[in-house]
Amino acid sequence: MKTHPIKFFTIPPTAHMDLMEINDRYFFLAHLMNQEGYKEFALKKIKEDKHVIVDNGAAENKELKVEEIVDLAEELLPTEIVAPDRLLNCNTTLHLLEMFKRQFMSRSNATPEMKQVGILGVPQGNDPLSWMKCYMAMATDPFVTVIGMSKISIPASFRYLTQSLEVSVNRAFIVTTLLNLGLVVKPLHLLGMRDPTEYAAYDSPMIRSSDSCFAVLAAAQNCRISDANFDQSTPHEYFDYNLDQKALTLAKQNIEMLNQFGK
Repeated sequence: MKTHPIKFFTIPPTAHMDLMEINDRYFFLAHLMNQEGYKEFALKKIKEDKHVIVDNGAAENKELKVEEIVDLAEELLPTEIVAPDRLLNCNTTLHLLEMFKRQFMSRSNATPEMKQVGILGVPQGNDPLSWMKCYMAMATDPFVTVIGMSKISIPASFRYLTQSLEVSVNRAFIVTTLLNLGLVVKPLHLLGMRDPTEYAAYDSPMIRSSDSCFAVLAAAQNCRISDANFDQSTPHEYFDYNLDQKALTLAKQNIEMLNQFGK
């Protein structure tokens, strides 16, 4: 058992939002907010004072405008919202963060409740120096309250140092390095947990949480998350899946199993 367990957020297809109830914490995608019942479910959980994260959709190539993300933050008032970022691009990500900060802070003058919304920043880059530049900018910016460790930019940035393309290998490498250097000064959230054995690399109170479609996607393919032949890539149509009872039962077992990896 870990001294510091890692909390897991399930990201299910929109037809199966109840799967998030297993962990009683909720991860929503901004670009799905126009789907029937999706935003209403998010608002219900926010009003119940649950831990709710709203992602910006960049990893799904559904990038919203800065103003649209500010609008969602003001309307929903979630626990945390993911600041806009540009995949693999440090400078553009920092520029978007600055634009978002200015608009967010200006809007919060009219809606003071926005000051309670946490900001989850996601460092981007495509090499060690650019990623570290982005990470340090967010680590030292008081506006950013949580840092998201990307399943996309981290392997792209550190693959030549680790000699691996695996998310788990690259993310464990940089997280461990940052911890050893004393550079983890804000809670970290692991975005897109693909290999649950990655959890074994961490036992720090600063590694707060993770999220994934992994448990449900595996069940849709009649796989347990521990199956070596499981295809880990998430298809674009994933959020439209409608699982049968057998797959739902397996999804719940996978979620419980993934929870155990984080403990």
